[in-house]
Amino acid sequence: MTSEKKTWSDGLKKQTLEALSLDAPIGPDGIIHLKHSSGKYGSLSCVDLMGDSLKIKVKDSGAVETFYSVEELIEKEWVID
Repeated sequence: MTSEKKTWSDGLKKQTLEALSLDAPIGPDGIIHLKHSSGKYGSLSCVDLMGDSLKIKVKDSGAVETFYSVEELIEKEWVID
C-alpha cells in the first residue's frame, strides 16, 4: 500500500491567493472558510485577514494556526473551501 500526500491543484492554490489577497469570500458571519489537505477544516475571520497575521481556527480541535502571509498559508496546504 502506498501512501501519497494529498495536495491541492495549482488552480485552487492560485484562486486562494487571489481571493485572500483581493476580495476574500467572506460569509455573512464575517468568516472565511478554509480546508486543509489532511482533511481538517478551519476558519479565518475578516478581522484577522486585515491584521499582521492570519490565524486559522481549526474547527474540530479549536487549535489556532498562525501564518504571516497568504503564500505561507497556501504552502502549508490551506485553501479556501
